[in-house]
Amino acid sequence: MKGLRGDLLITLGAHLLTKPLWLIIDNLIQDRLGHEVYGLIGALHSFALWANVVADWSFSYYITRQVAQAPHQLRAIASETLLPKLFLSSLTWGAFLLLGYLIGYAQQHLWWLAGLLAYQIALALIQYFRSFFQGIQLFRADAFLGNAEKLVIILLILSLWGHISGTLYVGVLASGGLIALVGIAAWAWRQFGPWHCQMEAATTSTLLRRLMPYTLLVLVSGVNERINQVLIERLSGPYENGLYLGAYRWFGASMMYLWIVLPIFYARFAALGHQPTPMLWRTFLMGQLTAALPLLAVTLVMFVEPDVFLILFQHSTAPEIFKMASVLQILSLAGTLNATFNIYSTHITANHRERVSLGITGLSLIANLLWSWWGIPRYGAMAGGIGLLVSYSIFSVGHYLFFQRWVRLARPAGTLPWRLLGIWLGTGLSLHLLRPYVPPLPKGLWGAAAVGVFGVVLYLMGTLHLWRRVSRL
Repeated sequence: MKGLRGDLLITLGAHLLTKPLWLIIDNLIQDRLGHEVYGLIGALHSFALWANVVADWSFSYYITRQVAQAPHQLRAIASETLLPKLFLSSLTWGAFLLLGYLIGYAQQHLWWLAGLLAYQIALALIQYFRSFFQGIQLFRADAFLGNAEKLVIILLILSLWGHISGTLYVGVLASGGLIALVGIAAWAWRQFGPWHCQMEAATTSTLLRRLMPYTLLVLVSGVNERINQVLIERLSGPYENGLYLGAYRWFGASMMYLWIVLPIFYARFAALGHQPTPMLWRTFLMGQLTAALPLLAVTLVMFVEPDVFLILFQHSTAPEIFKMASVLQILSLAGTLNATFNIYSTHITANHRERVSLGITGLSLIANLLWSWWGIPRYGAMAGGIGLLVSYSIFSVGHYLFFQRWVRLARPAGTLPWRLLGIWLGTGLSLHLLRPYVPPLPKGLWGAAAVGVFGVVLYLMGTLHLWRRVSRL
């Protein structure tokens, strides 16, 4: 556990070097381009993200799991998957560009879509090469690789800041992704190669069919999270989507924390299996607390003092700021559920129960679509946030119930999420209701007070001590 704790700290430290800076730059780009232009780019980017899932086709998860279980087969796995991965990536780019044209994107907007698709395909290939590092448990090298693309993009944007426009922004994303891809691919080849690449039709077809359940799961999850942005842009216009994205940026950035830490536990769960051994109990409990506690602190600030995240919008009106703050409060509730319960779906999918997770996620997507299709034309960005909250509620409860029935880990693994939710809601609602009756305070003070109260209650209930104890075993 001490080695795992060290890997987590280094991984988080590496991401803290680029992610906060990227958040600030992206916020300033939206403020400079305007809500309407950025709202259109955001919708196109969400559409391109689904191409990322198809281009990946769960190769990264497959490789991580296979290499974690049989490290000596790394070169054979690479030889079997590299050419199919490149072929699928090229095919996906063309197919999604055609699909974008068919649903109404044309001229400059189609060029923007082409650039964003290239960026997302590059990210899918980067994740492919990173999966070998994750599978062999080289998490410290992977921590650097996970930040390379954003670091390149930040440097390009800073060097071209005086000329920033919608077209230049899309071009920078595509160029940065491709530059990082070339460097990471060369490192992986040097570290694990040479590979004798091959692509046999029968083998490739079998592999694609084998990976289809998890691919569908990830695709449905991605559609579930991003469909609101596309629907808002199509049904209410890019301006309304720009307001939604002004709030969603911080929600999405905070949820990226799960993508940083959960792959480490995914690899561990794949190796440990699903039998409730003491080692699985400790690993699961550490994963649950590591994923939940930092995020719960962030979402608590979003709920109690959302306007503190919007201070960089110098060109937005007071009604625009108020609407973005309200959307962010709704999204903070969805983020709280995701932070608390996502560890259950991570364990389930790492142990070959993708079909169960796909069914639960599909149900949450249907609920999201039904609400959004009715609500977005009437309530705009607010309806998008509510739809995501409904979706995450179904996703969280469904995975929790299946996990408890399948594994039945000893307490407190089963009751801990409800305790965390109770503390979060009690703290958040109390301070939210109290705030109107207190004289105005400097920005950030309410959020700091909320985190402080939350931490004290966790300490008094022994939750922080439990986290320290399992991480030191």
